[in-house]
Amino acid sequence: LVRNLLTLLEDEPAIGARVAVPVRSLPAAGSPLAAFFGFFEEEFRRFDFQLGMYEARRMMTSERGAKRWGARAFPEQEGAAGPWRPLACLRAVVDGAGDAGAACAGDDLADFRVLLQVSLERLRDRCSRGDGAGHDPDHALCRAAREGATLPAVPGVRALPGSWRQRSSESHVAYVTRLLVGHGFCFKDHGLESDQAKEAPAALRRSLIAIGKTVARKQPVADAVIVDTLVGLGADSIVYVPPRNSLWLSFGRDVELGMSHGFFDAFEEVRWFRLHGAAQLNRLGQAISSDPGPLSVTLLAGAELLPPRISTTRFQVGALLRAGFQLASNDGFGGRSCPEPDTDTLGVCSRPVLQVGAVGALFERVRLHFIGAWYPPWRNTRRPLWALSPAAGLEWTF
Repeated sequence: LVRNLLTLLEDEPAIGARVAVPVRSLPAAGSPLAAFFGFFEEEFRRFDFQLGMYEARRMMTSERGAKRWGARAFPEQEGAAGPWRPLACLRAVVDGAGDAGAACAGDDLADFRVLLQVSLERLRDRCSRGDGAGHDPDHALCRAAREGATLPAVPGVRALPGSWRQRSSESHVAYVTRLLVGHGFCFKDHGLESDQAKEAPAALRRSLIAIGKTVARKQPVADAVIVDTLVGLGADSIVYVPPRNSLWLSFGRDVELGMSHGFFDAFEEVRWFRLHGAAQLNRLGQAISSDPGPLSVTLLAGAELLPPRISTTRFQVGALLRAGFQLASNDGFGGRSCPEPDTDTLGVCSRPVLQVGAVGALFERVRLHFIGAWYPPWRNTRRPLWALSPAAGLEWTF
């Protein structure tokens, strides 16, 4: 709509004299994510509707508006009851028009109060930095923020001392979501209560990912992978949540097929533990050639540690610890004693193994790992063995 209006004004400049465009004084709840944030919660849209009425009223009562349209009576002047209560609350807090405590009281305005407080904090952050882009720089609140004054607080909203500033490493949508969570906004459309607000960023991310997967399913395979990856990158602007399941096939010293399962659901989540299982085909040369050497397979289980705080869809990094058993054909896959007890060659005989290593993934598609393995003596084998195993492969998440 705005783009069409600007095009119209460029083509027909004379129309500009007959078109009144209000200047926004407070940030809209739905403005993050290129103005698509309003689709995530109905309460965002309700707040923005009230904000639109406030901006229109402010424009019509301004000196310029009075000259253009004359003095007018507004329907909310008959009382602040019913549908006019949110507007009365907004005006009482922002303009001092009445008792803010009385105008904003009531459980029915709880989420509206939070959204108004977040809007004021966003305005304070932008104006205090000298960045009033998209807002009226002459609004009293913006001037007060530039001068370092404290902006009014919305009654009934818990304070977040020192948290109103956007952090340097924080995207706009992550910043807004953090404020909403901190003030206890109730994300009803996502099935959350106010005491579950900390789970909202992950819930919002899941909604965005679900939309992306719906679109991806309609695309050819190659395009679907691209869409899925790009949506994941965009969802990182809210919060990074590791995939619930990862499946990979990697190639290095051994061929490995593995899977990990995580439990990441909530914002500020500390459960970075993932179940991990893998099967390795060792001595690949013997499997694909006439080399008479023994074959061996290693079965592994353990834990993968993937702290979400230091990961994004672009790159994840973590560690693994796992134990298993290497089964070699030379001793009947562990059924009898090793025929070469002094061997220094891995895979000649069956034995247990302990592995520790670093893992990483690019775009949740390319998996990298570097693993150190220790093979203790087993049965009649006398020497412990060790190995370092770098590998790379393909990963799929779901």
